[in-house]
Amino acid sequence: MFDKAHMTGLEIMHAIQAGEMPDAPVSATLGFRINEVEQGRVVITCDTDPAHFNPAGRLNGGYLATLLDACMSCAIISALPAGQMMTTLEFKISFMRGIAKGRVTGEGKIINVGRRVATAEGWVRDEQGKLAAHATATCMVMEIGSL
Repeated sequence: MFDKAHMTGLEIMHAIQAGEMPDAPVSATLGFRINEVEQGRVVITCDTDPAHFNPAGRLNGGYLATLLDACMSCAIISALPAGQMMTTLEFKISFMRGIAKGRVTGEGKIINVGRRVATAEGWVRDEQGKLAAHATATCMVMEIGSL
């Protein structure tokens, strides 16, 4: 059993990536897989499913927003010391193009991690590497027990 309170965020992210620690339940529901983890950067991939599409036959914007929130949050977590966690305060998303099928990749990178506030940016790309959405996030950093 892992004790998150005594693990750095990078250790937590590596344990989730390796399957040694459970990922967030929403990740299983939406098919998110953590593919790359380094301090301050996380890449998550997912294969599209018809259940994730809107009536126009494109990947739902909420799905892309959830993927962006996940990869930006994980990037911030990967830079936190032991005993700290984060929660998203707000994020802004811009959609560039629709995605009709295939594998989708979300990448999150930190912009800054301070004592109480962290910022990150993220991108979602389709199978061909074309940018589908971009986002920025502001998150609150706190002690693990204060969530």
